[in-house]
Amino acid sequence: MSSYTILVMEDNEDINLLTKATLSFKGYNVLTSFNGEDGLKLLDSNDVDLVLLDVMMPDMDGYQVLEKIKQHPEKCNVPVVFVSAKTQQDEIQRGIDMGAVRYITKPFNPMDFLKEIEEILNSYY
Repeated sequence: MSSYTILVMEDNEDINLLTKATLSFKGYNVLTSFNGEDGLKLLDSNDVDLVLLDVMMPDMDGYQVLEKIKQHPEKCNVPVVFVSAKTQQDEIQRGIDMGAVRYITKPFNPMDFLKEIEEILNSYY
């Protein structure tokens, strides 16, 4: 079992629940939010090892959330992965240029997704 804590910011309820279930199955501690504002509050008040961030959310988009994370003196080094249905190369490049460590497109295969998450965590911790 893993002791890593992963924060999922995803406004689509089905995808949010699927992501949480997939990660929980692997033993990760999973925190979820349905918008950027609540997600940033969770990030601020918890010891988070990885953030999974949707691009299209209601109150602020994922790029705005990532900007706020990068400006946070204590949380700026937490790795952020975009998980988005936006598959255009310019969107992916924008996320990477802003500091995301990876950009995973939806829909994703849960087993491949878990493998990518494990690779990311192993490269940071």
